[in-house]
Amino acid sequence: MPTEKRCPGFNKTHLPALIFFPITGVPSPEIDPFVEWFPALTERRSQTTIQGLEWLLGPRFYERYADLAEVQVCKDAACLAAWSARTGLDYEYVVVQSSGVSLELINSLRSAGGYETVYATKEVLIFSLRRP
Repeated sequence: MPTEKRCPGFNKTHLPALIFFPITGVPSPEIDPFVEWFPALTERRSQTTIQGLEWLLGPRFYERYADLAEVQVCKDAACLAAWSARTGLDYEYVVVQSSGVSLELINSLRSAGGYETVYATKEVLIFSLRRP
């Protein structure tokens, strides 16, 4: 289901034109409609969307595919940060589909000193990454 259907009252004007990191807990990035449609519906860059990368990455596509599957099962903020550092894929916001991820990840993002909740509904949470 598209992002705007899962987030009543949400639209692209709520988000600055920065880099996003949708996390849904679906370990197969090519079959996740939330992650797939996020960039198109919000007109924002997504570091966790695989669609289109087959044309841009060539032989490195499958390595990125594995990386994207790995990040979807992160259980805490430290895992996201380590993944970002390892892959070189930076982000400014984490978009979490509440029904797909572990409560452990959500609680970690809420309690980690480096994140601030900027949008929250029953189904979606958006955290901004606080930079020093």
